[in-house]
Amino acid sequence: MSRKWSCQKSGSYSVPQPKLEVTEYQIYKGTCQAAELSRKAWPPVGLANSPVQYSNNVKAYGCVVERTNCC
Repeated sequence: MSRKWSCQKSGSYSVPQPKLEVTEYQIYKGTCQAAELSRKAWPPVGLANSPVQYSNNVKAYGCVVERTNCC
Protein backbone atom coordinates (compact mmCIF):
# COMPACT_ATOMS: atom_id res chain seq x y z
CA MET A 1 0.00 0.00 0.00
CA SER A 2 1.58 3.33 -1.06
CA ARG A 3 0.40 6.75 -0.03
CA LYS A 4 1.02 10.04 -1.74
CA TRP A 5 1.39 13.12 0.39
CA SER A 6 1.28 16.69 -0.76
CA CYS A 7 2.38 19.83 0.97
CA GLN A 8 1.45 23.39 0.17
CA LYS A 9 3.73 26.16 1.36
CA SER A 10 2.79 29.78 1.88
CA GLY A 11 4.62 32.81 3.19
CA SER A 12 4.07 36.41 4.06
CA TYR A 13 6.21 39.46 3.57
CA SER A 14 6.20 42.60 5.60
CA VAL A 15 7.82 45.98 5.17
CA PRO A 16 9.17 47.60 8.32
CA GLN A 17 7.70 50.90 9.44
CA PRO A 18 9.82 53.67 7.91
CA LYS A 19 11.76 56.07 10.08
CA LEU A 20 11.50 59.44 8.37
CA GLU A 21 14.16 62.07 8.78
CA VAL A 22 13.14 65.62 7.97
CA THR A 23 15.73 68.25 7.09
CA GLU A 24 14.63 71.85 6.65
CA TYR A 25 16.57 74.19 4.40
CA GLN A 26 15.90 77.91 4.49
CA ILE A 27 16.67 79.79 1.28
CA TYR A 28 17.09 83.50 1.93
CA LYS A 29 16.39 86.32 -0.48
CA GLY A 30 17.34 89.94 0.01
CA THR A 31 17.51 93.28 -1.75
CA CYS A 32 20.24 95.88 -1.57
CA GLN A 33 18.36 99.16 -1.36
CA ALA A 34 21.38 101.22 -2.44
CA ALA A 35 22.01 99.21 -5.62
CA GLU A 36 18.41 98.02 -6.02
CA LEU A 37 19.65 94.49 -6.65
CA SER A 38 17.84 91.38 -5.53
CA ARG A 39 19.74 88.21 -4.62
CA LYS A 40 18.53 84.76 -3.64
CA ALA A 41 20.56 81.89 -2.18
CA TRP A 42 20.89 78.61 -4.07
CA PRO A 43 19.39 75.40 -2.67
CA PRO A 44 21.82 72.62 -1.66
CA VAL A 45 23.20 70.50 -4.51
CA GLY A 46 20.74 67.81 -5.57
CA LEU A 47 17.63 69.68 -4.46
CA ALA A 48 15.35 71.36 -6.94
CA ASN A 49 13.99 74.81 -6.28
CA SER A 50 10.58 73.66 -5.02
CA PRO A 51 8.95 73.75 -1.56
CA VAL A 52 9.01 69.96 -0.95
CA GLN A 53 11.50 67.26 -1.92
CA TYR A 54 11.22 63.53 -1.32
CA SER A 55 14.30 61.32 -1.14
CA ASN A 56 14.66 58.16 -3.21
CA ASN A 57 13.92 56.06 -0.10
CA VAL A 58 10.57 57.78 0.44
CA LYS A 59 9.70 57.39 -3.25
CA ALA A 60 10.57 53.68 -3.15
CA TYR A 61 8.48 53.11 -0.01
CA GLY A 62 5.55 54.85 -1.69
CA CYS A 63 5.83 52.41 -4.61
CA VAL A 64 5.82 49.42 -2.25
CA VAL A 65 2.75 50.69 -0.41
CA GLU A 66 0.94 51.48 -3.65
CA ARG A 67 1.64 48.06 -5.20
CA THR A 68 0.61 46.09 -2.11
CA ASN A 69 -2.61 48.08 -1.56
CA CYS A 70 -2.01 48.08 2.18
CA CYS A 71 -3.29 51.56 2.89
